[in-house]
Amino acid sequence: MEEVVQRMLRDGKNVGVIAAALGVSKSRIYTRTRAHPERFPRALPRHVLSEINEDARTAMCLVCGPTAVQRQGEQHGHTRWRCRASERWRVSQRRRPRQRLIVKNKGSVCVVCGFVAEHPCQLDLHHVDGNPHNHALANLQTVCANCHRLITLRQRKVRFASDNLKAST
Repeated sequence: MEEVVQRMLRDGKNVGVIAAALGVSKSRIYTRTRAHPERFPRALPRHVLSEINEDARTAMCLVCGPTAVQRQGEQHGHTRWRCRASERWRVSQRRRPRQRLIVKNKGSVCVVCGFVAEHPCQLDLHHVDGNPHNHALANLQTVCANCHRLITLRQRKVRFASDNLKAST
């Protein structure tokens, strides 16, 4: 399989075409080539966008092919766009080690209902103080997805009620 991927990369094929030809997912091809650069001397290109349609929020990505894009802001008077697949991959790579660390230190049990997770993906990380940027171990709890949604819903209702009280007085 590696020889086929190397040949298709040399021919300028994108990850979507390679994955379809081999009958595997795009993430498998992408992860394998990034994880083993010695086997794939010509690294996959970055997610470079062309043919951007701002109204439909679509573009042609060099890696993914036709894809949805999201606006990343303005820089030097130009709007910056990013391929959504690259953003999801970047976020998952950033979160995965942190989640493993929390599960290792806090255990794989929901602190609210006692659900025992078979896999770390069944647990969410809840920020006790509500600040998603505070990653101190004391501020993080492992909770199952159901409990996390209920906790978040309750926090939003309390915040919404207090905002209404302030507005009425």
